Amino acid sequence: MSWTRALLATGISVTTLALAPHAWAQDPAAPADGASPAPAEGAPAPAPADGADGAAPAGDAAGSDASTTTGASAGGSVSLAPGGAKAKGDAKADKKAKNKRKKGKWGVGDQHKRPLFRYAPERNMVELGIFGGILLPSDDHDFYHPDTAPQKQLWQLGPDIGLRAAYFPLSFLGIEAEFSANPTRVRVATDDPVFIYGLRGHAILQSPGTRITPFILGGYGMMGVASGDAALGNDIDPVGHWGGGVKVFLNRYLALRLDARHLIGAHTARQGDYTGHVQVLAGLSFTLNRSKGTDDRDGDGFRDADDRCPLTPGVQPDGCPARDLDGDGLFDHVDKCPCEPGPEPDGCPVEKDSDGDGFMDSVDRCPQEPGVDPDGCPILDTDGDGYNDDVDTCPKLPETRNGFQDDDGCPDELPKELEEFNGVIEGIQFDFNKATIKKESEPTLDKAAGVLRKFSTIKVEVAGHTDNVGTPEFNQQLSEDRAEAVKQWLIDHGVDADRVSTKGFGQDQPIDTNETEAGRAKNRRIEFHVVAD
Repeated sequence: MSWTRALLATGISVTTLALAPHAWAQDPAAPADGASPAPAEGAPAPAPADGADGAAPAGDAAGSDASTTTGASAGGSVSLAPGGAKAKGDAKADKKAKNKRKKGKWGVGDQHKRPLFRYAPERNMVELGIFGGILLPSDDHDFYHPDTAPQKQLWQLGPDIGLRAAYFPLSFLGIEAEFSANPTRVRVATDDPVFIYGLRGHAILQSPGTRITPFILGGYGMMGVASGDAALGNDIDPVGHWGGGVKVFLNRYLALRLDARHLIGAHTARQGDYTGHVQVLAGLSFTLNRSKGTDDRDGDGFRDADDRCPLTPGVQPDGCPARDLDGDGLFDHVDKCPCEPGPEPDGCPVEKDSDGDGFMDSVDRCPQEPGVDPDGCPILDTDGDGYNDDVDTCPKLPETRNGFQDDDGCPDELPKELEEFNGVIEGIQFDFNKATIKKESEPTLDKAAGVLRKFSTIKVEVAGHTDNVGTPEFNQQLSEDRAEAVKQWLIDHGVDADRVSTKGFGQDQPIDTNETEAGRAKNRRIEFHVVAD
């Protein structure tokens, strides 16, 4: 078949690429045996000539004279010629750096890395795995023997389990073989069982930088069917495939894996044509043959892959020799202020800004409290009204929060016009047991609307109350509806809707007795309350 020959040629080409000697003879992530790696970008240069101000000590990987005053001696002591300062850097520094690289629960090599970058794929790694998932076979499959049984459609969804083994000569490229087993049935009245199996190989291209590793793959193989003659008989067909997924390395030895595949096989009874099947798989892989974390040529406790100065012993954080950027005689890894010269014990300037407000302690009247000009003290709120003195119109008199001019920080009283509409509002009447406002209420409401339009920043709450005639539930709803009716009247007469809120209290807050008609009349009322921000 033409499609079979094309897939076979593609599979051979991909597999040949994966195994080509020139592709994995040299991993870009690691130097060839015996070759010296180029210095990492940003690594410190060799120490300058004697007398260079602020020069940082550095070791000599080429075996320069250990007695040179500007180089790191075997004992680790360093002399700084310009200021005469001396810094002790004996074997304790190296020992401290190594002690920081403790063994992890699952290995030692990369425990000092940030979590995302631990357990990333390596070259020459082996993966052995198991998987399970689902197979969605095409209705036009060719898994049958035409001499013993007709083609029958399989269950549309079937289990898929299997084993896999992979080898990665490069951290980003590998080859893998798989065997899968798919016990399923044909879709006929007898529901006959069949066994679909597969054996395939493919090349894997993956992103190796972190423990979360996406990948794509492509390859070729075969799938077969084993069943009784009454079902599908026995048959084997070539099948190509491609797909992708992601691996998550849990530690040095375990990884979770998720795949999605497109399987390309022969179309039933149509020579030269093909159909597709789908696999979705989840698996667990065991990783072998990782490096043991002992590739540390300068013996400073940093693996060469993570050491920016792999041929020169160094310290945290990057494995390069200790530096003294500010030239104060304290190496950066023990200097709390590595960019500002200062004396022992912390290397920070004597002049400090303890509260970080930009005022040095010597001129800061409040050195432990961040402040502002002119003296470094925080802005006060003398009258305690919540407005700092710099924005308080009356810094020594507290604001009266009554809803009127509450943003100036000064005491005040409600104007008499507003005071008239702050409390029980006489003269607002409704139809019996309804929220319909009577016409005789309009003069009172007209005056209220005029006052609210005049004082355009004032907000009010309209509260409705009833007597105890009727059920509590009915009275609660009636009080809410009457308050809403008053609000709507005010809105219709020029008061912004967002300045008016409502609330119903039903019969719960009487101001007089409910035993007399006069008392009940007083309890049926509308109240306005000026709202303070």
